[in-house]
Order: sequence, then C-alpha cells, then structure tokens
Amino acid sequence: MAQEPLTTTKLDASVIQDRLALASKNNRERHDALVRLFQQAGCDGGFSEQSYGKWSLPNLLCTLKGEGSATIVVGAHYDTHQRSQGVVDNWSGAALLPSLFQSLKNSPRKHTFLFVSFSGQEQRMVGSRYFVYYLHAEDRKHLAAIVNLDSLGLAATNVWVSHSDKQLAQWLIAVANTLKLPLNPAEYQRQVTTDSESFADLKVPRIAISSIDPSSFRILHSGAGADQMSIVKQDEYYKTYHLLSVYLAYLDQKL
Repeated sequence: MAQEPLTTTKLDASVIQDRLALASKNNRERHDALVRLFQQAGCDGGFSEQSYGKWSLPNLLCTLKGEGSATIVVGAHYDTHQRSQGVVDNWSGAALLPSLFQSLKNSPRKHTFLFVSFSGQEQRMVGSRYFVYYLHAEDRKHLAAIVNLDSLGLAATNVWVSHSDKQLAQWLIAVANTLKLPLNPAEYQRQVTTDSESFADLKVPRIAISSIDPSSFRILHSGAGADQMSIVKQDEYYKTYHLLSVYLAYLDQKL
C-alpha cells in the first residue's frame, strides 16, 4: 500500500465508544465536551477557538504540526439540528477528531494536520464558510486536502463519490482494501450539503466521508428522536475510526 510503514497509535474500542457516549442535544455542552476531549488527547498548545459571531459558538481547532508547510484539514461539525438528538449527525464525526489527532501525534508527520470541529453547519454551514473566507492567502496556498466526516456509524463507511476528489477516493479505497475494511460508494438524489463543500471554490482536493445512504436520510433532523445512541452500530463506527486513522497517515505520505 505504501513505500514507508504507516505509523499510527490504534486506540481501544472502549475509548472511541466512551467519547461517542458524551453526545448531548445541547450545542454548548457539545462544545465543552470537545474542548475536554482535545485536552485529554494531548492537544494543548495546538488548540484554539475561532469565534465569528456574538451569538454563535466558535469553531474548535487542533493543530498537529508537521515538518512542512502543507496542511491537511480534517473537519466535522459538532452542532446539531434543534429537532434532533444528533448522535449520528454529527457528534459521531466530531467525537472522532480528538481520537484521530491522538492516533497520529506520536510519529513525525510531513504535513501539518488541522483538525477542525465546525459550528453552525445546521445554519447554512456558517462555521466552515467563515473558516474558509478568513483563511490568509498564504494558508490557502498550503492547503493540500480537506477530509470531511459527517454522520458516521449508522452503517459501513461510505464516500460521496461525485463530491470527492477522484485521487483521494482511490487512496481511501486502497487503504480499505489493504485493511480489509468495508467501504461503499454513495450518491444522493436529494439536496445534500456538508462542510467540505465550503472549500469547493478554493479548488482544494476534498473528500466527504459518511455512513448515510439515500434510504437512511429519514433519521436526520428527526423530531421523533430517531438519531440517538441506539441506532449506532458500534463495530462499524470503530472500523470507520480505524480506516480513517490509517488513511490520514497514508495521505501524509502520498500528497
């Protein structure tokens, strides 16, 4: 799969499950839980908050410095829709960011990894749009890729093919095949959006990773409380974490 060994620290399934179990319906509580998780994962000096409005919760940023100037952004929004419990959409993605940081931090990296938990995705992606709009020109030039995680653990990992860079998707397939982990293509017939779309105008290679398929959209924004912990397939969620941790190390070599 790669010319050099892929070095990552694989966390126990219990750690991944415990962090997922911190899901709250309240966005402020989600913010506070993520701050604690990033601290527990060891992101102290590299942690910051990006505020963008008096009444808005900030984006949360955790930087893992690499040897070079090129940056890979790994994003997932942490806010939930007011009608939803929001465990899958998208505490499942946000809660993985500290774990992915922790899995990569113990070995030198060529790229800087910027783990960003966006707020305001359910309000027309205002958090990711703000992040992109206020990137310094120099930082924009150094963006190598955006890997976006949204709604994981409902089924096997999938990739939104038509809204993902072909090469990034092919590399994800290669990693999944090597690890013998499931990965499915996904397309959607209805209007769908996710934070990686905020990066489209920058022409940055992007990939959208999820577990949602057209038949499972009913659980999103459900007022009936469908999006709760009981619908998460913990084994699939852990497989997604494992796949992503190795994939990010692979991108560090290939980009």
